[in-house]
Amino acid sequence: MEEDVPVLIRRIILESTGNVQEVSRKNYASTVLRSRETRLLDAVLIGDSWVDSVWSNKKMWPEVMCGSKSWAFLNVGVAGTCVADCHVQLVAIKSQLEELKLETDDKTMWIIHSGGNDLLFGLLECHPQIVLDVIRLHLSRCLGWNNQWLLRGENTSKWLTYFPVGAENVALETLGLLREIKKLFNAQNFLVASNTTSSAMPLCKYCSYFVTPIRGPAILDSIALILSHRLVVVLKSFEEEQRDSTRVTFFDEQAACVASSERMTWAKDAFHPGDQGNIILSRSALEALEGREPIGAVAARKLDEIQFQGRLRSPMNMMCGLIEAFCAVSLTVLVSIPMCTLSGIAWLCGIEKLAGDADVMQASRRGIPNFSLKGWKRLESSTNGETKFSE
Repeated sequence: MEEDVPVLIRRIILESTGNVQEVSRKNYASTVLRSRETRLLDAVLIGDSWVDSVWSNKKMWPEVMCGSKSWAFLNVGVAGTCVADCHVQLVAIKSQLEELKLETDDKTMWIIHSGGNDLLFGLLECHPQIVLDVIRLHLSRCLGWNNQWLLRGENTSKWLTYFPVGAENVALETLGLLREIKKLFNAQNFLVASNTTSSAMPLCKYCSYFVTPIRGPAILDSIALILSHRLVVVLKSFEEEQRDSTRVTFFDEQAACVASSERMTWAKDAFHPGDQGNIILSRSALEALEGREPIGAVAARKLDEIQFQGRLRSPMNMMCGLIEAFCAVSLTVLVSIPMCTLSGIAWLCGIEKLAGDADVMQASRRGIPNFSLKGWKRLESSTNGETKFSE
């Protein structure tokens, strides 16, 4: 059992001096304090590589936002994390609070960014289902089909659809995470970001060319809408089931990316925001907090947006949609069958990932993989005890 315990580096940054002090190898976390006397945390950051500033070697938008507010915060985000893995991060939070004698209260903001990897790791294996979803979206837009399959993904066979079912799973996992945070830390304030699927993201656009080369951005925005709708419905349910002043703010990250697409910058992997992109997203997240839209109103607005898609009928939409649907079916034969064959061969050979980076793509998705410990061990082995962090 000893080998399963994460043994990683933690850093503490004293904002008043800018000094970085490596104090332990027991946990992997970044703690930014205003001074050595600081005991109360203003924010706790949980999630994946869009939170993990150590892995990315730069400040991601949650840290940029906290810095703009001069907040003291604890960041336990780990690259490659799925939503289910975030429960491991809660253990790290407890150990950090105890060891550093830090505290959280009802004003502490719990910032959560996860769910993108849950969907990303299944892109290869579930390519045929993704193509079917794209065909449905095209037909919905060109023929005005009823969008109930988008709204009730949990009742649809996973063999027939991918995004609605995946969105439901991510939403329910997020609900369980929020309940656990509430139980362990009596948290009151949450900022939950949307999934990373966006037509403004270069990697998403590149992938869309395999199934929808003509109207890719519109289809990507529709997929993002499915994901965010399922998430806000669950967030609304969580807020309503609490009997106190719990407040949940939804940060529509993908909408912020699209709105600022001309100014957004991206890292070389085409999946993570660059320095300017992180600044833009941090400002958008801060605006979402300060001008908080009630989560019930967000859920109603997302539902209206989905239903609106069924009213986009026009001769041009119909012609383009039918052409795209035909292209998607053809690409399924040309792309999906070889990809699924390679996926099956990789699975039989026991290859879990096709790339060394847990954030890129996974060949086999058996349930939800526990990448948190694997990611942490990889970080530990890469440091060799010599890593020094600097701002």
